[in-house]
Amino acid sequence: MRSKAFTLIELLVVVAIIGILAAIGVNTFSGFQESAKSNTVKSNCKNVIKYIQAEVMKCSLGQNKAMDGNLNCNKYIADDVATACMDALAPSYKNIFDPQKDQRVGTYTAFFPNSLSNPCNSSDKGRISIRQHRNSTTLIIECCGDTNSDLLSETLLIETNG
Repeated sequence: MRSKAFTLIELLVVVAIIGILAAIGVNTFSGFQESAKSNTVKSNCKNVIKYIQAEVMKCSLGQNKAMDGNLNCNKYIADDVATACMDALAPSYKNIFDPQKDQRVGTYTAFFPNSLSNPCNSSDKGRISIRQHRNSTTLIIECCGDTNSDLLSETLLIETNG
């Protein structure tokens, strides 16, 4: 009479197949995570640009303060806008690749006041740089989403009141 149980060889083959599939799945999932983090940085960069444009518009419409009170609308240049923006948004924007990398106004943040390298290197991953560029009316916003990727860069002309 023949038993209806699996043999040891059959069980080992099944375990080996499951192991191979698990290894492939873990590797693929890791790639998805890196891609999602990089896309988050790109999205954050676009949101920061829109925030700067909206807050500077408040100043041109006659408000006295903008950027959560960090920008004096009566007298400012591009450097003041960059500092006020980073101070206002620091708690909301963490470096998704390294949450405890840079500190600003007592909190860890993605904001970095100096220029970033192009292509992005591992120390700049997840950083957003906002600074005055060439003159007092121009801001440059740079973002690094992933190592060896191109730097995302946007130049904004700021209507100053300084």
